[in-house]
Amino acid sequence: LKNVIFRTSGRQKDLRQLKRKRQYALEKLRNEAGPKWKDSKMAFVLSSVQTSLYEIETTLTFIQTSTTRILQIGPVCNGFQKPMLSLVDLSVQANYKCLVGMTKSMKETYNIPKTHYCNFVKQRTQDWMDIRTEARVTGITVYAAIGLDTLKSQQRHFDEVLRGKPKLELSDEIKSRMNYGCDNEVNAVVTLVHIIMPTCYPSLTFFVEGCYIIEQDSKTVCVVSPDGSLRINSKPQIAIEIKCPCKTDFMGCSTDPYH
Repeated sequence: LKNVIFRTSGRQKDLRQLKRKRQYALEKLRNEAGPKWKDSKMAFVLSSVQTSLYEIETTLTFIQTSTTRILQIGPVCNGFQKPMLSLVDLSVQANYKCLVGMTKSMKETYNIPKTHYCNFVKQRTQDWMDIRTEARVTGITVYAAIGLDTLKSQQRHFDEVLRGKPKLELSDEIKSRMNYGCDNEVNAVVTLVHIIMPTCYPSLTFFVEGCYIIEQDSKTVCVVSPDGSLRINSKPQIAIEIKCPCKTDFMGCSTDPYH
């Protein structure tokens, strides 16, 4: 079942990319043909592209439906209950472990090393934000910091972190997308632990993570905050980073999520 899901998911990805290209071609040809395209010499080509788009959409719907049904059968085969596709209570999900969290007072009382303490600090809390401000690089900024983005991005990161220049203000659109991702992260986690893991990774458990730090000369150099990890007997096997793209259209193409 796992191999079938991987193959169908890969096929979905390929078909969605093909759909975007065909939709782009259709819009371009329509603009060239004008409002009376049915009477133009491009009528046959336009009809052919439209038919192709219909076939792609039909195939995508069939694959998505089939994948969903497989993911309902898989957990039962592995000893789990049949998954609900509408509402899930994570507090009773056996393969999900929530992070209780640790405060600075607990760290000081029990003399817990900073590197261990950070692992148990809840993300988006004030303590977590304070830890991040101490670092020159985070998991989000490392791409630009080490020069994998543009030279301009690397210079901006250097100016903000080492020279103390004010950070570039994010646009309202970017803020909206980031808020959408944060709000829907729980939905992605539920999809993973309740539907996908029981079929594909039945022996693993999802653990919510705090953050991990890299120190040099007793100073925090880098802070990374993964969304979670998949573990066996509490030992991390797979790191989890979740992205939830906004449901926007590109050239009229839906970007509905797929497993």
